[in-house]
Amino acid sequence: MTHIVQAEVSADGQITLPPEIRERLQLKGQTALEFVIDGDAVILRPAEPDPWAAWLGIAPLPGGQSVDDFIRELRGKDEPTSAPGPEQRIVYLKAGEGLPEPL
Repeated sequence: MTHIVQAEVSADGQITLPPEIRERLQLKGQTALEFVIDGDAVILRPAEPDPWAAWLGIAPLPGGQSVDDFIRELRGKDEPTSAPGPEQRIVYLKAGEGLPEPL
């Protein structure tokens, strides 16, 4: 059954959801919503929670390292930590190309 409820868009582009919509969707303050555009219709529904969000930042890094230090250690100690100097040469290759001469 189709039920039409109207709301007005403010000058800032905001709307206040009418109580019957908040109740029907069981929306509380700070609920994330997604808008699904289907042709000229828009479907409003509660957003699915990100399953990884709860895990972000939960595990401390060994020895209180920064993320950059941890990644540098994983990749190897010889990884450059700054931009290349004038004595270094960066070569960008495209797929299927060989190394330029002389290297």
